[in-house]
Amino acid sequence: MLFFSWESSPHAGIEVKRREPWRNAEVEKFQDTCQFMFLRKVDMASFSELLSESRHFENRHNSRYRYSVTKGKTPLQIIEVTKSKLRWLPGDFQMPNLNHKPTKGRIHLVRFIRSNRILDVFNEKFPISEQLVYEYAWSTICVKEQKLRVFLNGNQMHEFKYQLR
Repeated sequence: MLFFSWESSPHAGIEVKRREPWRNAEVEKFQDTCQFMFLRKVDMASFSELLSESRHFENRHNSRYRYSVTKGKTPLQIIEVTKSKLRWLPGDFQMPNLNHKPTKGRIHLVRFIRSNRILDVFNEKFPISEQLVYEYAWSTICVKEQKLRVFLNGNQMHEFKYQLR
């Protein structure tokens, strides 16, 4: 997972919570579900058809698809039980121009650390301590400082020099 923050908007406000990294796996599972149950099965000839069909898929998914992590409840049932409020990007939200290197701000990543203890950040490899093996690490690139900081459960575990290319 990747999140950007920049001076005009610290973040979009839609992200995996630090203390709930299991949601990352659920996001990946949803992407697989979307790919296999929607994108490969529904023929669409235009963007407007994609919008329409994606709404139908979203409604079907949220009312019928059950995840093991939610003990068999559908997404709509979880929203009802937890009294969660759905959040949407503001209507005037715009992605920043990413065609140039940023000079300030932060880039946040969530990465699963495997037994090789390597953190892969855009094909650059960083050695990570044993404590992070089989954990989701939150990494932040501080653009202005040119630093990469690695966190586990809110505690900084590593700091590396990092220069955007």
